[in-house]
Amino acid sequence: MAFSILPRDEQYFVLFQDAAQNMTESARALEDLVRNFTDVEEKADRIRALEARGDEITFQIISRLRRAFVTPFEREDIIAIGRAMDDVVDMIEASAARLASYAVERPTEGACAFAGMIVSASLEIEKIMAQLHRRKVDEIRLPKMAVNRVEAEADGLLRRLVAGLFTGGADPLTVIKWKEIYETLETVTDAQERLANLVEGIILKNA
Repeated sequence: MAFSILPRDEQYFVLFQDAAQNMTESARALEDLVRNFTDVEEKADRIRALEARGDEITFQIISRLRRAFVTPFEREDIIAIGRAMDDVVDMIEASAARLASYAVERPTEGACAFAGMIVSASLEIEKIMAQLHRRKVDEIRLPKMAVNRVEAEADGLLRRLVAGLFTGGADPLTVIKWKEIYETLETVTDAQERLANLVEGIILKNA
């Protein structure tokens, strides 16, 4: 069996888990914003702070790479995972910003459904990141498939909601606002699926 006499820096896995937990905290904060639409600016500020924390974790990952000699995965793969997780939180923050700035009276049931899906996928990604250090694709397959299912459900929800906007007799400005909000929320689940697929591919490459 081939092995390296040099220790691998396992701190990356800790940082990945930190980023995943920050993602879930951001998702839960978005769900709270949507389901309890009060103190909107304060809640949006909270999500912005979590997005900034995600940026800091990504910076720590990249900074660690500059000092590392031996890494658990290829450097570009480590960077890709960090940036993919950062992308998810960026889109969560973008969703919150639109809800806060578009002067909506209250979120719709569809927006609440999206928020719940985002939380569900985030929890599955936490499971994936908790197993990443083991480098066994079978151990992340179930949560990865769960993320795929969430994204497929979100795709279908988006189609139904947008169709309803154009057939429900809403005024054009309302249609424009909610179409963009729905599309941004759905983009979060797209980013979550890309992350889950990316991690699976990296594990397979290193199996």
